[in-house]
Amino acid sequence: MADFTDTPLSLTRGDTDFLDGTATKPDGTAQPLTGWTIRFIVKRRPGDPDNEAVITKTTADGGIQITDAAQGLYTVPITPADTAGLANQRQTLYGWAVGTDPLGEVNTLWAAIVTIHPSGFLAG
Repeated sequence: MADFTDTPLSLTRGDTDFLDGTATKPDGTAQPLTGWTIRFIVKRRPGDPDNEAVITKTTADGGIQITDAAQGLYTVPITPADTAGLANQRQTLYGWAVGTDPLGEVNTLWAAIVTIHPSGFLAG
């Protein structure tokens, strides 16, 4: 289980935002991401099944971009549609970015609390 100690992500429901991540090796140097796939997932509770996630994106579906493979940089765009289905109230969720290298080894790149803040603008 992840310890959720990475930099938290704070979002306002319905806003556009970005999670810019850097993959690092245990020694703190950049982990090149050439040939990697990345999956981003946000859940209500850490133990929820993946199919109950409130946000899911991957490099395979174009939802995550590896912006500089040599330097280990990636971006997860958050669109208004990603949070539109959530209640318009403050929520504490749990997020992960997990990478799989070309050999099939899985590495947690980011694990943190995701806070969703209510929007002041609602369609009505």
